Amino acid sequence: MASTKVKPHKAIYIAQDWAECCTLDEAVRVSDGLEGVRLNTLTRSDTIHARTLNSDYELTLIDPASGQVRLKGGKSFASSVEATVSGSTFGGWMIKLGWLGVGLRMEFNTGGQRFVTTPVQSLTVTRGAVHRSPGTRAKGGKRGRSVRSFAVPGSAD
Repeated sequence: MASTKVKPHKAIYIAQDWAECCTLDEAVRVSDGLEGVRLNTLTRSDTIHARTLNSDYELTLIDPASGQVRLKGGKSFASSVEATVSGSTFGGWMIKLGWLGVGLRMEFNTGGQRFVTTPVQSLTVTRGAVHRSPGTRAKGGKRGRSVRSFAVPGSAD
């Protein structure tokens, strides 16, 4: 599994600098230093595993261009639901559309409601994953292949 860890100075941006961003240019500077994934670089049936401060989520892409996913996880989504990922936010005052970033909050819509998660601690993208129980094989005996992984240092194995 190819893995990339977020460097400590990037995690410090999240913890200290985000609250000090008072201009658009400063917010862009901070967000450009973060690790993450742009949804439109993925394909249908790719899966994003997101661990936030409080929950784990699984987002299987239906339409990467529009952000449509099958979402499962957290206390609100024990069963899979269709949702639209808006992007990542520092906490509601600005959003980076179509992108999920470590250290930021995921924002998505489902059932006419907006949801914002606690800060993302790690993201893992699995190519061509199919809905199955952990440890079982997909048709043809092949498992989805994890291609990218990002984490706040010390937050994920």
